[in-house]
Amino acid sequence: MEGRAHKTLVVETGILCNNRCVFCYQHGYRRIAGADMLVPRETIQERMEWGIANGFDELSLTGGEPTIRKDFIDILAAARRMGYQRVAVTTNGSRLADVDFFRQAVSAGLDGMGVSIHGGTSPVHEAVTGRAGSFPAAIKAIRNGVRAAMALGEKRFRLNTFTVLHSGIVDDLASFTSMLAAIGVRLMILQPPIAGKSNVTPVEWVGLDRTLDAVRGAAIAAASGGYRLKPFNIPPCLLADVADGLDLTMYGRLQYRESDREDPSGHIMGQEVGFVRFPACARCRKAAFCSGISVALLPDSDLLQAFRTIDVQDDSPIWLAGTELLSTDGIRQILCRLSTRHVILCTGGTHRAGTGLFHALQSGEAGGLHRLGLIYQARDPGSSDRIICDAGNGDWLLETVRSAEACGYRGGITISGSAEPGFATFLMKARAILKGGGPGDDVHVFVAGPGSAPGGSWQALEQIAEIVGSWDAADRFVLLTGGHGTDWKPAFLSVDGRNRTPMFQKIESIDVPSTAFDGRILSLLNWSVPAGTDRSREVPADFLVESLDVRPF
Repeated sequence: MEGRAHKTLVVETGILCNNRCVFCYQHGYRRIAGADMLVPRETIQERMEWGIANGFDELSLTGGEPTIRKDFIDILAAARRMGYQRVAVTTNGSRLADVDFFRQAVSAGLDGMGVSIHGGTSPVHEAVTGRAGSFPAAIKAIRNGVRAAMALGEKRFRLNTFTVLHSGIVDDLASFTSMLAAIGVRLMILQPPIAGKSNVTPVEWVGLDRTLDAVRGAAIAAASGGYRLKPFNIPPCLLADVADGLDLTMYGRLQYRESDREDPSGHIMGQEVGFVRFPACARCRKAAFCSGISVALLPDSDLLQAFRTIDVQDDSPIWLAGTELLSTDGIRQILCRLSTRHVILCTGGTHRAGTGLFHALQSGEAGGLHRLGLIYQARDPGSSDRIICDAGNGDWLLETVRSAEACGYRGGITISGSAEPGFATFLMKARAILKGGGPGDDVHVFVAGPGSAPGGSWQALEQIAEIVGSWDAADRFVLLTGGHGTDWKPAFLSVDGRNRTPMFQKIESIDVPSTAFDGRILSLLNWSVPAGTDRSREVPADFLVESLDVRPF
């Protein structure tokens, strides 16, 4: 049995958690009113049964925080009865710190756990988790795991830790991992933050070079200290020079994520949304299970390749989408390159640059022709990020509007959405914030016709037109027809006695240049793609990472 390859099924038990980690990609789910915080027990049961029927012999429970479920012990016992040879949990340790609860879990069938710990002291760890007392709880849970592994044997109870490589820990990573080793941990999983719609702005992102230097230093200490580090979401080829301190075992797994579609997803033959390849990947023996490198880890020099096909000579307006992962300087570089064009810099409300977005737009070298584009998404725009997208991005965009006001942004704003009630509601809220004297002095509104989104209607379009017609700062109102002829006109065109009304136009489509991201679009990036964009367009050839020179395994 020892030599047989195992298949691991990962099942999320819900998004409810008693920590509030700043880098958690599930933040956005928890802020949705009425969102289901826990997966029903029946659903978990069905998924576990599916796993057994399809040859999976190991189960990993994740969250949220699985242990705060009242039926957690029952789920462990049910998994064992079904025939799972191993049942593990990813936890923050808050409940498994209690010795009696830990013993109940082990008795029910728990024989492995990964404890999340993100700092070597309470101030560092709890600045990340947002909960006082979370550091001593994690340490107690780890100690419980160490004692179980010593009593039962490491083959009977497996313990590891999970650490996100954030800015507060990378420069002291070797000392941190040595501290865990002194407690008795022998395997530590390290990974960069997972970029998502709801965490890209609050996280202070660590550059790839700095991340790799930290892991290399910690791996050298691990090799001499008798423990191992396991890099996750970092291609092993980038760390080949310190392989003696690493666990580079790769294996197939299938995952049910509540943020995804209902089918299980995850590592399937090395394909992962939002990852790109090195030229050496085609010759690597680990390519079947390694997805390459996350787009979120790439430096600006690589990310800017995705926009290299945009015509700088054309003087027509363009809508620039997909810049969410660029730094302020990276965005400024694109705008400078397109300084002779009228660029609408699109955002769905989440950008790594944060308020730097406004500074880049108003940079003198950028040309001064550019506008901020607020792209409203009512429903899922073709993303795997199901829960957040189904709720829309109106709240994120309103935060962007408030930030623009607070930062003194004085450029124009273009707002895009579909002819559906949610966009009408968003426009009313945005109008209340943009009262003039700032970015609210120059507003353009583009609306894709009723057929462009679920719930679209002519009635909603009339409501949107009424809002725009009574908005003093609205200079332009554009209906995107999508090639379908219509005689519709807004009622404000026939209102007598007004000093001015927005200019009304009907156009077939807008110019949203394709980028290398379009064919395998990272869910973070597609919130900035305007409604009515033709997704059947030709996508430029995929780009390979050129900034890093690696050799295949």
